[in-house]
Amino acid sequence: MQLQLLKTVELNAARQNVINAIDAERSAQQQVRIAELEAQFAAEKAKFLATEFFNPQLWSFLAQEVKKNYRIYLTYGTIAAWLAQRALEFERGIEPRRRFADSGPDSNGSGLNVVRFDYFQPAHQGLLGADALLRDIATLENEKFLNEQRKKQITKVISLASRHPFDFAQFLETGILPFATGLDEFDEDYPGHFQRRIRNVRLNLFGLIGQEGIKATLTCSGISQVVVREFVEENGQVVPMFVAKSLRRLPEGIALTNPQGGGIGPVPLMPEGEMLNPFEGHGVAAQWIFEMPKYANKIDYNTITDIQILIDYTALDDSDYRQEVIRRLPRQRGAVRTFSFRLEFPDALFHLKDSPLPLNMVRTSDNFTGLYTLAVETEKQDFPPNEQGRKLKDVVLYIRSKGKDFSPLKIKMISRSKLSSLGIEESGLVPGSFEDADTPPPDKIKKPNYIGRWQVSQASVVDVIDRWYILISPNEPENDNFLKKDLSGNPILVNGNKVFDFSEIEDVILGLNYTYVAPLPQA
Repeated sequence: MQLQLLKTVELNAARQNVINAIDAERSAQQQVRIAELEAQFAAEKAKFLATEFFNPQLWSFLAQEVKKNYRIYLTYGTIAAWLAQRALEFERGIEPRRRFADSGPDSNGSGLNVVRFDYFQPAHQGLLGADALLRDIATLENEKFLNEQRKKQITKVISLASRHPFDFAQFLETGILPFATGLDEFDEDYPGHFQRRIRNVRLNLFGLIGQEGIKATLTCSGISQVVVREFVEENGQVVPMFVAKSLRRLPEGIALTNPQGGGIGPVPLMPEGEMLNPFEGHGVAAQWIFEMPKYANKIDYNTITDIQILIDYTALDDSDYRQEVIRRLPRQRGAVRTFSFRLEFPDALFHLKDSPLPLNMVRTSDNFTGLYTLAVETEKQDFPPNEQGRKLKDVVLYIRSKGKDFSPLKIKMISRSKLSSLGIEESGLVPGSFEDADTPPPDKIKKPNYIGRWQVSQASVVDVIDRWYILISPNEPENDNFLKKDLSGNPILVNGNKVFDFSEIEDVILGLNYTYVAPLPQA
């Protein structure tokens, strides 16, 4: 009985083991199927990812490019902000910092030290770097707003014919006029101004100009000077000091077509450009060249009477610096007043060029001196008012030629006051009454023109308001090149004397160099 029971139990266990084995086999088959499906899915996923456009490689590339662009743009913004900080330091007279800022404004007062160069922190992948830069830019704007000063808006008019008369005479022949503007001439106008920076440059040309206008250029060398305010420490206190500094830029020029107001200025109904005007930002003291080539202009240059340069600029004012400039400016100054015979003494020029006989000008005891003596008179209204104690230094005579070489000429000069001191009257003039004018060496003369200078001795005081006698003759009286001849080539005789031919003279420019005392206020 017990044996039968044991066999029944073992049979049931064996049957159960068979069922379990069948279930295990089925489970294994399902696992194989699942593995096959997973392998198929992985292959299909790999194939999908390999053929998809936005794949991991692309996302990685995009992330790297975004990071690179972010860093580049952050660098651009940092450099621009740093340059803005340097410009603000320059305008405010703060000494530029010697190192990059670590964070925030510097407390030692050596510079603003707002902008720094470590906005991109590699440990943080540059996060919040742009926000920090924007914060520092806002700090700069606030610093500028708190210390902003209203600038003076001034226009300086420079007459090239008055300030550079002999260079202007050369321009009428060459079409090239170099000139310079200095700080002193601006200080004389407005002592106490500093930070003079150009906003715009215009030009006025006075003459007979046709409908085509002019073809000219105005060029600046690029190197200019500006007075800035710096704060230095003296005896434990920070005090302002004004010094002149050089600004260096590339040479810049403009092309001019309008003879009146030519230049670059605001144009109505036009949006403001992103670029500065030509010469904008330069200091007012610079080297300039005005060129108006004759081959490009159908203009009679002899009709040009003046060229005005109009410099629009801004400046700041300081009362202490004004007193310093007034103390520094010389009371005794130099000036030159020029007279063009063609424009101001036409009768005298006609007498020299076209009339072999005295034209009620000078009557002398001999028949030679009066023929070639120009007599011109300067009056009080010919000179600027408010000039005290004028004293003549020398007299310059510049002869413009139509093409003939006038270097063999001899020029002698004398004034009425000098003749009176010698006891000589006008009717008693002879060649020996005149004083020789110095002439430069032949290689220094800008042929075919001629220049002579009559030096006034230091011991004598000669006023600029006087009557001037100028004797012009060749070095050799028998020089055939200057004899007036008839159509047959024979010398023309007047009262039995040969006469000279000066018809090739275009103009005679008389320049009086003198000193005067400026009525400056007491500092």
